[in-house]
Order: sequence, then structure tokens, then C-alpha cells
Amino acid sequence: MRKKHAAFTLIEMVVVMAIIMILAGLVVAITGYVNRKSAMTRATSEIETLKLACQNYKAETGGYPQDTKSDGTAGYTDTLSPKKHFNPLSTEYTNAGKYLYQQLTGDKVGFSAEPDGIPDDGEQVYLKDFDARMLKADRDTTNKITRVYYFWDPFGYPYGYSTAAMREEQIYQKAIKAGTAGTTRKTGDNLPGFNTAAFDIWSTVGNKITVMPAAPAEREAEQAKWLKNW
Repeated sequence: MRKKHAAFTLIEMVVVMAIIMILAGLVVAITGYVNRKSAMTRATSEIETLKLACQNYKAETGGYPQDTKSDGTAGYTDTLSPKKHFNPLSTEYTNAGKYLYQQLTGDKVGFSAEPDGIPDDGEQVYLKDFDARMLKADRDTTNKITRVYYFWDPFGYPYGYSTAAMREEQIYQKAIKAGTAGTTRKTGDNLPGFNTAAFDIWSTVGNKITVMPAAPAEREAEQAKWLKNW
């Protein structure tokens, strides 16, 4: 008589494989959730760090970092609008982010040159102690920073920094003082930003839309996902 050998049937093998796949899927989902929650917590902390540095900047200079040009035209931080720009990799984000970095760290070297991670001689530093992971930067083989691009969030995109709404309020106040007839203050949807008395700063938390949503409700739904100071 032939001896019987214990073995899995085909159905049992399929069931075991299905269970393994379900468990693997749960592990991946839980890991993704934990990683995203950690990134959100870190981004919240970094935004607070940048806000505090901007407050230090204002205490010293009398105003927040803003690069309105000498002829009165809008600069990089005046141009970036949280109501208009939804692609965090656009030049509006990267240029405004570079300017913010230069102003807070004293690593200026002129906007056309590239910051190297070292404050310039005689420049005030308003952001002294911060996590180096906040910097989008190039490093050499010894991990020394050779070039800084901007502050970026844990999701790999630049933080948004805008003074667009503040600029509109400044224009209005200047017109009032000058007695310009028919002067009206922009409010609500007519403003390119949210904080007229300060600045807008935010993280898109990994969301990137290359084209601004046409419908207001869609834009608001997208902004609701962001971490922001308004």
C-alpha cells in the first residue's frame, strides 16, 4: 500500500496566498498612513518655525520679508498667490521661496547668485536653529551644502510664501493717504491672498495641480487640504 503524504490542496494554497496579500496590503496602508501623519506633523512644526522667524524679521526691520521692487512693481513674494497658483513646483513658488530663505538666513549673495548655505558677512540671521531637512539643497560628498534653492516641506515641494494680499492693502493705504479719488479696498475674492496685515504661508502637503481649477468650489476644496496660516 502506498503511504499518504500530507500536503496543501490547490484551494488551500490560494486561500493562504490571498491572506498573505491582504496582510501585506494592510501593512503598506498602515505604513503610508503613519508616514503621512508624521510628515504633516513635521510640516506644521516647520511652518511655525518660519512664522516665528518672520516675526523676528519684522521686529528688527519693521516689516515682513517682501521684495516689492524699488519702482513699486510687484516682486516674487508679491506675485505668488495662494488663490491662483496651485503647482508648488512653479517658478512663482521657487522664486518666492528662495527670497524668503535669503532674507531669514542672511545667505543672500544677490538674487542672481546661488546661496551656499553660509550667511553673508554683516547680514542679520533671523532663522538660526532649524532642521536642515527644511532646505532643498545640493551637497558635496562630505554632505556639505554647496547650493540652497528654497525651504521645502516633508512632501518634497516648496513652501508657499506670499505677500500678495499685504501688497494690495499697502496700495490701498497709500492711495488713501494721497487722497486718490475713487479708492476702494480689495476684499474677499478680489484679494490675491488672505492675510492683508501679514503674509500667507502654506504647504500643499504633496498635492500638485498644474492648472488652476476653474470653479471656486474646486479651488477652495484644494486649499482646504493644505496646511496654512489662514
